[in-house]
Amino acid sequence: LPGTSPPGKPVLLGCRSPEKETFSCWWLPGSAGGLPTTHRLFYNRDRQVFPSKLTGEQECPDYESAGNNSCFFNKSHTSIWDEYSLTVVAFNALGNVTSDPLKIEVMKIVKPNPPKNVTLLVEEIDKTPNLHITWEPPFNVIVKSGWITLKYGLRVKQGNNGKWKEYLSGKQTHYSMYSISPGATYTVQVRCRLDHGSWILEKGKPFWIFVSMLFAVPFLAAMCVLAMKWN
Repeated sequence: LPGTSPPGKPVLLGCRSPEKETFSCWWLPGSAGGLPTTHRLFYNRDRQVFPSKLTGEQECPDYESAGNNSCFFNKSHTSIWDEYSLTVVAFNALGNVTSDPLKIEVMKIVKPNPPKNVTLLVEEIDKTPNLHITWEPPFNVIVKSGWITLKYGLRVKQGNNGKWKEYLSGKQTHYSMYSISPGATYTVQVRCRLDHGSWILEKGKPFWIFVSMLFAVPFLAAMCVLAMKWN
């Protein structure tokens, strides 16, 4: 048919694991060539442990859980000991085309999600206001298993023109600041990293949970929560 062609070459964008037990990969489709086009992801595993199992080319086990143009690998298909070689093939009625291969190791693509449910509590002790910050581990990360270790960091700024001060809380999901200033605005950001990996990065910048508290009068606060990037 006029105006139709084989599909354009897809591009594998990368993969990410939030907790070393599962991971997802994404691709950018090429031109559809004016025809219905499907994409399928295939992979091989260079197995260092139990090399006799799951040998040969496999197809993506789940095209839905990670969103459009993606493949999700559940626990049954994830191993930190293997190297994965991935390709995406685009098909339409006039032909097919294969992406350049992408090789990954799960341990090198681990980036946890941001901490969740960050909350602030102002408490008066000896007639002095103190700020208590608490949060929960990222979604889908189970730290009680001992399989992973999360470490947390914070930075705090007083007022719009104040300088950021950074703090480390280690494995603790809480942090307290004593003798804060009544009537001031405090901005608190919390981030985490997995084991000895890097802090969470999005496009080269750490990704934070943002919580702002405005003290209209001492010990009375309005609180809002949203996500932001740290420039």
